[in-house]
Amino acid sequence: MSRDRNVVLVCVDCLRSDFVSEDYADTPFLNGNRDSGTFFANMHSTATTTTPCVASVLTGNYSETNGVNSHHNVSLNPDLDTLGEVFSAEGYDTYAMVTGPIVEDTGLDRGFDRFWYRDRNENLVGDWQQSAIRRLDRLSEPFFLYLHLWELHGPIDVPEPFDNEEYGSLSAPHARKYSRMLSALDRALETFCSALPEDTTVAFTGDHGEHLTGWERPFHGHIQNLRDYLRYDRQLDVRPIERAVNRLHERVARPRISDHFVEGSHGHTVYDVETNVPFILPSPKSEGRTVDTLVRQIDIFPTLLEVAGLEVPESTTGRSLFPSSDITDRTAYCRACGPPYALGHSVMRAVRTRDHKYIEYPERGWSPDLYDLDEDSDEHRPIDDDALKAELVGHLPENRLRDQEDLDVDDLLRDLGYL
Repeated sequence: MSRDRNVVLVCVDCLRSDFVSEDYADTPFLNGNRDSGTFFANMHSTATTTTPCVASVLTGNYSETNGVNSHHNVSLNPDLDTLGEVFSAEGYDTYAMVTGPIVEDTGLDRGFDRFWYRDRNENLVGDWQQSAIRRLDRLSEPFFLYLHLWELHGPIDVPEPFDNEEYGSLSAPHARKYSRMLSALDRALETFCSALPEDTTVAFTGDHGEHLTGWERPFHGHIQNLRDYLRYDRQLDVRPIERAVNRLHERVARPRISDHFVEGSHGHTVYDVETNVPFILPSPKSEGRTVDTLVRQIDIFPTLLEVAGLEVPESTTGRSLFPSSDITDRTAYCRACGPPYALGHSVMRAVRTRDHKYIEYPERGWSPDLYDLDEDSDEHRPIDDDALKAELVGHLPENRLRDQEDLDVDDLLRDLGYL
């Protein structure tokens, strides 16, 4: 690709990869991009909350290096180049249209000429769509644009025309809302992208995934509150009970989608439903290709720079995904660092390989878990293999999270539902 092409990265908050792979929602626009481009179906996020994930996308490094530990414990490492800074240094104008916790205080605005933060209720499926499109007229070419969308983040209010079975028929109430909102967002994305200049490369991804089957189920809130009290307030190891409930739900409800009934939303765990995000790149020849190779969110950074023909900084841990036919599985690392009222900086962290996932609890002292993903893709039945556990421990980051001051963003986090 040439340097005079514009580059746009669309990040849909809470977008699960299986909702791009499968037909849970009616998404002709995303499907068209998936089928004509390169779809990385097995990409895994670096965390399961927004701010650390976006920091990894914009720096190509894990939290232990980039300094963004959680939503509120943040100090972006000044020694790292951000995507905005690299594109800007090469003559691009750089823009961000963001929402949720991605405020300027996080430092994630570094390198952007314009950083347009908006209220979480200003969505592409609503009146803000026309405002977003009008702002495109203010972009100078060539440009890099980061667009962060909030439609799939709960609570979800589906636009009336899309609130019917044609756009999603999953049995779980929240999963049904999620699929219908994704259908609505698909049309809005098509309208937005059609307003972009012709010489523009648009990539699509999610920051992290989402648990869906438990939300809005009868008694789920009571189960969740009890579990949270025992796990966080009393710091009791209730994993055997959680697994039993999840397995019972799996047998009785037989949900179409993979999930953990005990969980709600995101941020608490590092299971695949929270870490597996899609990544779609356009193909110059419109030759569609689905890549199931295990890759990492930190690989987006060098890949977008290569799309633009730019040099990747040496400080980048991620590696380019080109050529996609030659890449091999890459061991992925992820942390759960969610709701600050409940969790520490990494109450769960995991190493994922092609066939296994190792999970440890560094702030709890509980025994680690190991899952055989070929036999148990839902991660409901841990196995015993001390030798493999010892091997996977060696893939954890050698450096520790940096000590940072907490940002004064409690009012924002409370408005977003995190407090």
